Formats: sequence, structure tokens, C-alpha cells
Amino acid sequence: MAEQDNDRRRTQDIKGKQVNFIFLPPDTLPPIEKVTSVAVVPFTGNGEIVAALLHRGPDIPGGHMHKGETSFEETARREAMEEAFITLGPLKTALVIQSDFYGSAPEELTYMLVMTGIVTEFHDVIPDGETLGRKVMPVSDFLAAYTAGDPHFMAEIIEAARDVQSAKPPRRKPGSSL
Repeated sequence: MAEQDNDRRRTQDIKGKQVNFIFLPPDTLPPIEKVTSVAVVPFTGNGEIVAALLHRGPDIPGGHMHKGETSFEETARREAMEEAFITLGPLKTALVIQSDFYGSAPEELTYMLVMTGIVTEFHDVIPDGETLGRKVMPVSDFLAAYTAGDPHFMAEIIEAARDVQSAKPPRRKPGSSL
């Protein structure tokens, strides 16, 4: 079975489609059936980021929730293992991102969840069709090398994860859009 056949709700890029994202505080957890994907910002104990080296370049591990997954944490842990070959300690929700990809009516809105955690174990890297490996690097180096999407968007995600890890209040006003 193809990997995407396991996805609960697949979002595919549509060239030219305008999609709006709104950052919501981490305690605004939507119902699991409204969440399309989960990403995780993995840090080492000294604050470096563990990037998955993908064909599109370095990125944080993440992907669509699969059929049968019953928690956001389950998806985050699976993606961390599949893409960066790491095990994480306790996970915290860093950010909820609301998307109007399917429409702007309340029942059409979907969400992406970003979690964060500290790496507790590095496993042998086994490159496959998607993942080439992993790299531990300072956040500034990761952001300088990031080409998989909007670097400002990614910087906001990492900032939110750092704030959660350090128990700081969020710097971004809840409900602000990017």
C-alpha cells in the first residue's frame, strides 16, 4: 500500500491556490479529525535542532496523520523516527496552525499541529526514498539552509517550539496570521 493511502486526509499542492494560515496558541487543541498533519521540532539537550535531510532539503520531521493513529503524539513520534531516526522524550504542543485549504467556513477549516521534544536516542540512519539522513545543527544554520518552504514561517514555528521548551510565554500574538 502506498504511504499516502494511509493518510487520513491528504492535502495536495494546487499551483496558485491561496491558502491562509493562522497561528493559534498551543492550548487550542482542535478535534483530532480536523488535524491533517503533525510536525515536530526536535532539539538536543543543548538547544541544537535535529533536521531530517530530505530530497527537498533539511526540514523538521512531520507529515500527515495516518488512518488508525489515535493521538498527535503518535504521529509526531512516527515521523521523528521515519525521517530523522530519533526517539524523543516527553512531547509538548508548540503551535496549532489553522488552514483554510478546504474553505473558510468553520466546518471546512483544518489544522496542523507542531510539537516539540528533546532527543533521547539517535538510531542508525537508513536512507530511503524520502529521507537521506539527519543533521544536528544550530537553529541559525538550519534556517539558513532551509529551502523546503517559507523560511519566515519556519522561523516562527521554531521560535514557538523554543518558547514552549523554555516555558516562556508566546512571542506571537495568538490568532495572528502569516
